[in-house]
Amino acid sequence: MRSFWEPRRAGVMVMMAATAAMWAAPAGIGRATKVIRSADLLRGSATTKLKENDAVNENDRIRTQSSGRVRVVLNDGSILNVGQSSLLTVRATTATSRAGSLELAYGRVRAIVSPSKSPASPFEIRTATALCGVLGTTLFVDSSRDLTRIANLSDDATSRVRVVSTNPQAPGEVILLPGQGTSVPASRAPQPPRRWSPEEVRAANADTEIP
Repeated sequence: MRSFWEPRRAGVMVMMAATAAMWAAPAGIGRATKVIRSADLLRGSATTKLKENDAVNENDRIRTQSSGRVRVVLNDGSILNVGQSSLLTVRATTATSRAGSLELAYGRVRAIVSPSKSPASPFEIRTATALCGVLGTTLFVDSSRDLTRIANLSDDATSRVRVVSTNPQAPGEVILLPGQGTSVPASRAPQPPRRWSPEEVRAANADTEIP
């Protein structure tokens, strides 16, 4: 004879399993709102074609092909325009950065970063050679294995971008004001800021433009 409690026990176990699955699921951090031609979503060991309205989770990688571009809108309102032939990873929150921080392995991205609630936790973009801390600005990053080019493209006079080398043996930092850019070669400190030419700004915007 079945106990009176067996159906209830089974129901509780189902609810517990569902709750565990919910907590184990990766946290959604944004969504792809525009995909031009070909781009891939790499999640764990799986690779699928990225489509418009696909959710983007923490630690997902987005890879664009030679003709592909992607726009991702993060939950905090930040917008990422990913240029062609790029690979970036959306990272989880850390002690020094908000959810939505990025690692750009190679390629180009223009990030329109929403204002942070706390200057102690800026939006961060990491490349092979540089680490950028951003507080509410438009940032362009062009990354390869040996060199990163960074520019503050904001129209807001109060916006700032802090840039350091990823190599602890190359100390020093630069602060980019609107219109300024820098380069960070491998294992070297950032170059002194300089004002980008109109041609450089136009090229950066064109490389990451998504209609």
